[in-house]
Amino acid sequence: MKGFTDIHNHILFGVDDGSESIEKSIEMIGEEYNQGARSLILTPHYDEESFNLSVERWNNHFAELKALAGEKYPDMKLYLGNEVLLCNDMVEKLDAGRILTMAGSRYVLIEFYPSEDYGTIERALSQLVNGGYIPIIAHCERYRAFRKRIGTINKVNLNHVVEMGCYLQVNATSVYREDRKFVAKLIENEMLHLVGTDAHSVRQRGIHWKKCIEHLESKYGERYVEWLLVRNPEMIISGEYI
Repeated sequence: MKGFTDIHNHILFGVDDGSESIEKSIEMIGEEYNQGARSLILTPHYDEESFNLSVERWNNHFAELKALAGEKYPDMKLYLGNEVLLCNDMVEKLDAGRILTMAGSRYVLIEFYPSEDYGTIERALSQLVNGGYIPIIAHCERYRAFRKRIGTINKVNLNHVVEMGCYLQVNATSVYREDRKFVAKLIENEMLHLVGTDAHSVRQRGIHWKKCIEHLESKYGERYVEWLLVRNPEMIISGEYI
């Protein structure tokens, strides 16, 4: 399969715990390309406790990487965003441009601590929605508030956030590894909207589209996979509702 988008990764170099250099970033982009991706939304961490946060640095590194990637992979499109760890005053920071939305849209990729209670998650998502933003919950399979036990979903909580106007993303490896039963339940209940690699390097926490796509196509068919990996990310990039 070719032509899909990775909406969640740490390919941008020198800004978080992902790629350490522009050479590593180009290697990662090459691996994405070889596995079929043709557009990437680069989502460096926005984590106020762990990383030196600088919009100028993100933009400068992005411009440098985009220019070099354009020479090597001219049909690969690159966009910029953030993966935002829950913090105070998110809406104000988004409005001020201190936190980046997904490809300049109103979509925001947000993550939480795995043990975060549902009330805190719900309040944060409500603030984003009321502020005019569209939350994408990163690797939703990780959060205790969204599962009852291993392999099962908390349907009440998940239904609530989806009805609020949020979208759910899982990592590519979760589709076929230890969280596959959870992902299957999301799909069964029509709650899964997006998949991303969350790749931090080529190998460790790497890029594993092939097995993910093979698993999804074998169980749900090519049309479903195209909706999940091609159509939905295109809606984000164009700023339309999924």
